[in-house]
Amino acid sequence: MAFIEAKCKNCGGDIRLDENMTHGRCEYCGTEFVKSDMIVHNNYAIQNATLVLNEEDVTEQMFINAETYLTTLRDYTKAFETYRMITQSKVNDYRGWWGLVRSLSHNFTVFQCSEQDYTQMRSYANNAIQLAQSPEKDTLVQQWNNYRQQVESYLASRNAEFARQMAEQQAKARRATQRRHLRRIIPDMLSIAVNIVVVCYCLTISLWPLHYQHDPTPLIYIGSALAINAVLAVIFQLVGSAPECFIFQVIATLTVLAYTGYHFAADGNPDTTVLIVGIIVVSIGGLLAAAVFLVFPLLVYRHLTKKSRL
Repeated sequence: MAFIEAKCKNCGGDIRLDENMTHGRCEYCGTEFVKSDMIVHNNYAIQNATLVLNEEDVTEQMFINAETYLTTLRDYTKAFETYRMITQSKVNDYRGWWGLVRSLSHNFTVFQCSEQDYTQMRSYANNAIQLAQSPEKDTLVQQWNNYRQQVESYLASRNAEFARQMAEQQAKARRATQRRHLRRIIPDMLSIAVNIVVVCYCLTISLWPLHYQHDPTPLIYIGSALAINAVLAVIFQLVGSAPECFIFQVIATLTVLAYTGYHFAADGNPDTTVLIVGIIVVSIGGLLAAAVFLVFPLLVYRHLTKKSRL
């Protein structure tokens, strides 16, 4: 078990300390002391014997141990821990702070360190340089400046590389966004163009003279329009287009059915009631046709896509 023993500077006798361990009186010559005037030793009880070590000797031995860890064994972790204990017990010795710098830098051989480690080393180096005296101080400044320049050069190049990579990632993200927008725009424009052609053509057919009203050709074209829209629905779903593009298909299909139904209902100049009923019936049929030719392909495609993912 360790304890503290104080010796009298005059006669070498033991000093009896007070309760606060700050004042004492020699048991032999009666001289009174304060703590700063005492010679303090570390004492360790080893096998019923007392080993007396001077505090300066203990510190110097710790320096030797730390240097051995650092230069001979290259155990930089233990070297750092030993130097840190020295700085806690002897703050005014620059060698302890400088040893922390040497331990973190692996004795100035590692330049690829993090910002946090470099900040810590810079703080320790400033403490060591501030406490050191010439000519040691000049040596520390020169050695630290040489190491600092290489570390800062590495950190600057690393930050520049990181900034370059971030810029590339942002550029890729912008290009991907543009491609997504393009993939949404192209199907929309294609859907508009195709359905305009289909609607105009079918409406033109619906304006034939009345003696052609029983010709099945308009119905064939209406069925073709529905089939084209069904194919477009699947294609647009494959390319990942926006859901809005399907609205054009529904509008085009219902327009063709309603307008054509109006002409069929108006055959023979029926009265208004018959005309309205005919339009309603054809519109309902158009909705059912749109559901079959537009919604059903989407459901089939989603089922196949989900099954392939599994």
